[in-house]
Amino acid sequence: MYKLNKISFKKTVAIVLVLVMVCAASSGLIAMATEDAPNAWLAELTEGENKVITMENSSTQKDEEWSGDTPFSDKLAEGMEKAAENEKFTLYYNPKTLAIQVVEKATGYVHSSVAEDGEKIEGLNKTWTGMMQSGVTLELRDSKGKVSTWPLTTKEATVESTILGSGFTATVTWPEGVGVAVDVKLTDKGIDVSVPYDGIWEKEGCKYTLQSIYLFPFMDANRGHSQNGYMFVPDGCGALIRTGVQNLSTEPYRKQVYGSDIGLGKFNGKVEQGMLLPSENVYIPVYGMIQNIDKNGLAAIITEGDEYAQIEAYASGITTDFNFITAKFLVREVYQMKMSQSGTSVSKTQEERNKFDIGLSYTFLSGDDANYVGIANAYRDYLVEQGALAISESKGTDIPLKLEFIVSEQKDGLVGTSTVSMTTVEELDEILKDLMDEGITNIEVVLRGTSKEGATGVAPTVFNFNNKTGTKKEWTALIDKYQAQGVNVSFYCDFTRGYNGAKGYSNKDKAQSISKILLTTYDNGLFTYLSPKYTVDALGEFADSAAGIGVNSLAVDCLGKYLYSNWNTKGLYTRGEAKELFEGIELKDANLSLYTPNAYLYGLADAIYDMPTSSSGYYIFTDTVPFLQILLKGYIEMYGSGFNFHANAESDLLKCLEYGLYPSFYLTKEETIDLLDTKSSWLYTSEYALWKDSIVSEYAKMNDALSKVEGATITDHEVLATDVVRVEYSNGISLVINHSDAAYSNGKISVEANSYLLAESGD
Repeated sequence: MYKLNKISFKKTVAIVLVLVMVCAASSGLIAMATEDAPNAWLAELTEGENKVITMENSSTQKDEEWSGDTPFSDKLAEGMEKAAENEKFTLYYNPKTLAIQVVEKATGYVHSSVAEDGEKIEGLNKTWTGMMQSGVTLELRDSKGKVSTWPLTTKEATVESTILGSGFTATVTWPEGVGVAVDVKLTDKGIDVSVPYDGIWEKEGCKYTLQSIYLFPFMDANRGHSQNGYMFVPDGCGALIRTGVQNLSTEPYRKQVYGSDIGLGKFNGKVEQGMLLPSENVYIPVYGMIQNIDKNGLAAIITEGDEYAQIEAYASGITTDFNFITAKFLVREVYQMKMSQSGTSVSKTQEERNKFDIGLSYTFLSGDDANYVGIANAYRDYLVEQGALAISESKGTDIPLKLEFIVSEQKDGLVGTSTVSMTTVEELDEILKDLMDEGITNIEVVLRGTSKEGATGVAPTVFNFNNKTGTKKEWTALIDKYQAQGVNVSFYCDFTRGYNGAKGYSNKDKAQSISKILLTTYDNGLFTYLSPKYTVDALGEFADSAAGIGVNSLAVDCLGKYLYSNWNTKGLYTRGEAKELFEGIELKDANLSLYTPNAYLYGLADAIYDMPTSSSGYYIFTDTVPFLQILLKGYIEMYGSGFNFHANAESDLLKCLEYGLYPSFYLTKEETIDLLDTKSSWLYTSEYALWKDSIVSEYAKMNDALSKVEGATITDHEVLATDVVRVEYSNGISLVINHSDAAYSNGKISVEANSYLLAESGD
């Protein structure tokens, strides 16, 4: 019998704690949260959300060698007129219904928003038939709160259209006095659809209130399960809904881009801590439909109004016989107005329309581009054209290693609080020197809790130093020393959450819901969400303070992930105004690393931390795909979640290799148990003495593989067999990752079980 020494025993206990949490989650002991939950503890299931998850769709399936006929891709529908033509495409439309069809000249394939002719389409009732036939469909709410759907065909709307050189423009007026102006333009990639804010009108005295707008909701839809294709949804890192699979779910997929607006009451303000896991967000405004894999499909990019867009996907058998995916633009939202402190509320709709233009760009895909990699390429091209992405410069031949240190934290006592020292300036010096002696030199350091108030007790704008862990002079000297050796040092900061007891902000800086209730909740401590204006101002102030001691790098939490309106009259911001404010952030010579940011901040991010490696796992999903990683690899440095939380280090390391993610660890010099009863108690194991060997060995394995593709972009992601994946890079190198427990060989290459192989593209 072997006896564990003290160090290995403590590490074992810590890992067992993590395993218990993970196993509880996968077995259903920990409930799933919805996208409405602002944090991991306060999620609650809400009507219309995706309610059930499974772990069976956590990886990517191998594409089958299977082809089928697309129901309405072989001919033009009756009533179509030619509207525009270029070298690649010809655009047709129906002047009465605004249905559109686009013919690819090279292949003759017809992309269509409408199926066969006739008043009754098999598999659709009157309303759904009207939605398919109509280019524009509205949702309106009457005085009694009932929401109804108004396709332009079934409501006998008046349509006036004009053919332009590049497409057509049209106005649609419903008899009740609601109208929409829409423009459709043919491009060299597909079509662009737009509706300006001023192109939406409601007649004074109208009995109905406009709620939302659909544009061509059945674009490239297909019927039944005869297609070897899928719908792509940007849930988490990305997910697929294969159209050849029956009985996926009884619920469609519905989720708002960038998460729900907690400022409109989609927020749970309870303060008790639970055991709930959050579902993933939608971080990017893009979706896609692949009719037949590697044959034809489309990428749909929401170019304007993304902060008010909801992505909806219906598999055949859910409501209709059709597979279709669309964007729903939320002109107004329904919210619960609190009427009393006891919780009584009434359902209300926003009085003013959300102020935004609608923009939707379709890129048509064919051949080898007709897959989720092609969709990622189309969206990346768009971001590059917009100046939001640029190829990043590699910092060396070795990959970077992120080490996030808890320096100090505040612990509540019987009387007041005390500071818990976790990593002093001298101890950090020893740790970095120790790792550099092991040959690890490309290090990204993030410091949490250098201030007197610790990692989470500090006011967002406070910039001071805790003499128990190191004086300002000592920290400045240490930072200068290691930055001269190529080690980048960042200060962690969070200007979105103000924890209870922290100073530096006042009531005017606290965010309120539309019901004038503070957005206060709990995440290892009571906190209140802060106003968008305060967040931006505080970031600028903090960046100036950091630059004063020679630090130009900040690791900014929450800023890029949460987008909400603020109804505090002293800092009123709509969701759209908040997004615009964040997009306009300008920091002189500052480098920002952002934790899981939304797409509108990609242009500001020098690195992304905590990149999602899963989808929400809803039953309707068939696959999880590394869409975000394919999109961003080679453009922005990406790091996975802390290896401290990995239940299976070997498996998770291979997944990071597949996804092209750099390693990350949370560390302290002192024992992690000292963080018990602090706001950093979420960190179960962090003691450097326990983790050094893992850091050195796991970094070496990942560096051996990823250093060979450093600076390159992902050009293909192919499943060779169940749990065997090939990732091709732009420099001609491929990584073949075998996640299975059996060796893999295809006659050209052989990969051991639970291992990887570096290969030349084409092998």
